[in-house]
Amino acid sequence: MNRFLFGIAALVTLIAGPALAADMPIKVSSPASYDWTGLYVGAHVGWEHAETQGSTTIPNLFGTVIAGPTDQKMQGWLGGAQLGYNQQFRRVVLGVEVSGSWGNARNLSNGAFSTNGGPAVFTPPAPFACFQNVNISGPLLAQTNSFSCNAKQDWTAQALTRVGYTFGDGRLLPYLSGGVGFTHLSLANTSTLVRPGNSLNQDTWGANRELVGAVVGGGVQYALGNGFSVGVEYLYANYGTKDFSSMGITAINNPPTSNSFPAFENHDLTTQTIRIVGNYKFD
Repeated sequence: MNRFLFGIAALVTLIAGPALAADMPIKVSSPASYDWTGLYVGAHVGWEHAETQGSTTIPNLFGTVIAGPTDQKMQGWLGGAQLGYNQQFRRVVLGVEVSGSWGNARNLSNGAFSTNGGPAVFTPPAPFACFQNVNISGPLLAQTNSFSCNAKQDWTAQALTRVGYTFGDGRLLPYLSGGVGFTHLSLANTSTLVRPGNSLNQDTWGANRELVGAVVGGGVQYALGNGFSVGVEYLYANYGTKDFSSMGITAINNPPTSNSFPAFENHDLTTQTIRIVGNYKFD
């Protein structure tokens, strides 16, 4: 009898054992549930701080030379759009992105000094407009010298690669980025000399250039679901030094005449940008 009961118990265990085991929960480490893989489009708005430094040498009509290092800072809003693609490998996300922005980073600065005559070389002790100092070689009569510097950066385009790592359920994506940037910088300058007797001598010069530079940065994005994500990123760009030399115009009101002159200039450009981004990923 005991052998019979033992046999029945063994048979029940043999049949029911696998089914019971299948119902038991098993802990398995799984990759992130959200997948960033896919093509996306989006828009961004942000704020940019830019700075251009350089040197300027201008021989004017009377044989004097205005020379000095320049430093001008620009700030302004920007907005634009981006297109990119991400590929996710478990929690690592690799991506490429191209973006374009239109902005109003600009600055207009003015400064002036007066003299009743002086040595052949006159160096003001303080910056005037974008000029950190001004050396004027030649006779300095009783006169007032004023300077105006106008700098403007209006558009930027970037091609970036990105590498990120997801956290939690995969919706949080911090990343680093780097690549190449393209931008347009305009510089316009004026030097005005006024002497007693309503004599005015005004020099104007400037140039527009497209610049190419390196971009590095990073950010963080969060997936809201249904393909939408939002984030914030910081980008630093260095566009190197570019020749901004141009032909300027000297205008004199008494007697009315005009003449051209070469303006020798070189400028670099660095920018720092904070952007708020919103993207939509296609399934």
